[in-house]
Amino acid sequence: MAYHIIFLSQVCVGQTDTMLHSGQSDTILRTGQMDPTFNIAQTDTTLRIGQPDTIYKAVQTETTLFVGETDTTLHVVQTDTTSIQPDPFHREYTLIYAIKQDVLNSSENFRTGLKLFSDAYHRGLAPQIKNKTLRIITGITWSWVGKWSSMLWPHEFGHMLRTNQVGGKFSFVKLQFPGVLGKLELPADATPDHHILALIGGFEANYLIARDIQYDFFRYDGLYNDEYGVAFGNRIMYPLYTYVFAHQSPKDPETWKLEGGDPVNFTKMIWMKGGWEVFNADGSVNLDLVKFYNKAGILSVVWNLLDINLYRQAGAFFGSELKGKRPYYFGNENFSWSYGTFFNTSILGPELYFTNYLRIAGRFYNLYFKYGFPFKNNGLGLSAPDIVKTKRFNLLGQVDFWSQDFYGFFGKGIAVSSTMEFNVASGFNILTQIGYKTKGYLAGKTTRDGLFGYIGINYDFNK
Repeated sequence: MAYHIIFLSQVCVGQTDTMLHSGQSDTILRTGQMDPTFNIAQTDTTLRIGQPDTIYKAVQTETTLFVGETDTTLHVVQTDTTSIQPDPFHREYTLIYAIKQDVLNSSENFRTGLKLFSDAYHRGLAPQIKNKTLRIITGITWSWVGKWSSMLWPHEFGHMLRTNQVGGKFSFVKLQFPGVLGKLELPADATPDHHILALIGGFEANYLIARDIQYDFFRYDGLYNDEYGVAFGNRIMYPLYTYVFAHQSPKDPETWKLEGGDPVNFTKMIWMKGGWEVFNADGSVNLDLVKFYNKAGILSVVWNLLDINLYRQAGAFFGSELKGKRPYYFGNENFSWSYGTFFNTSILGPELYFTNYLRIAGRFYNLYFKYGFPFKNNGLGLSAPDIVKTKRFNLLGQVDFWSQDFYGFFGKGIAVSSTMEFNVASGFNILTQIGYKTKGYLAGKTTRDGLFGYIGINYDFNK
């Protein structure tokens, strides 16, 4: 809806007839019939106020026009009565079954479940609640239950899936706000690596949700706040555990003797994997372990703070669920770039990801680099959606490379996968992914070599 502004300068009243003369003799205002709508027939130096016109309609409806001696009159006219609605944000619902207890079973399916939970109220129940106070209270409660669940349950089921991968059992003991008390039971022959995998499954699920939401945010040029904000809650889970939910003093020997929460247990198991001592001969905590614990915690905060998307996701997390956001790119129509930073826990220690979102000649690509410590764990990966795209079929591809201690052929590894989408009806798709990886760590996947993938269904709300 466009508006034009017209200034009337130094207008003087001549007589009380139907002719009004402006300060300059060549500008004439002729009034016609008294009409509650002022219409401007022309846009040159002659302004006629007369019969209704379909092009220019005045906003004000007063029938009396006061003309003073100074330039105090401002008229705003509307040039188009057609309201242009912005394109809706992308919305899809996906359910998958991934083989070999892949942690994607938790991250992807809970992501869809949480969107449906949000829709049930904000797009279903809320419009039916006529009492404004009740609608506001119910909405706030519903929203916070959903956001808390979006962080908690993927984490807990991530533990369960990784525990199942190594032949163990994970059970829920009790709900203990703000979290859940869970129990890990591993086989008697479980290796230290098995213990680490069971521990990291929770934070892996949080990382995968944040990573995949941000990927879709850039691929589809925006998401609704109720989905985009979920990335914020999941990406800050490690620092929340470290400094809030399970805060411990790393210099206190009791911290390392007892079950001190996921960050403590994770750093302890990684430290022991390297054959390093937890305690000194006098019973004090190894100072290098304290430094390692603090380094992981600090980087989980700082590395996230470097990502501009963190702040926009925070705005979405606390914002209106039915609104959305668009991504920021640097560049032009032919080449544009943006980035993201992520923290993850792996079997080789903490990982730092630097992810690039690229649009080249209208095509979207995703390129990441990663660095891990204290063991060597470096890598990169490239994802390309829409390699082959027709009305009924879409092919996506991804390749990952890594150089890691303890794994791979001379420490090198690779994973290759393709995902196919088959459209079977308006908006409905069948998904299949097939991939192969060599031995090594790839987020959410088994460390063994072999096939991986999933089958699933998808509904694209925008189609």
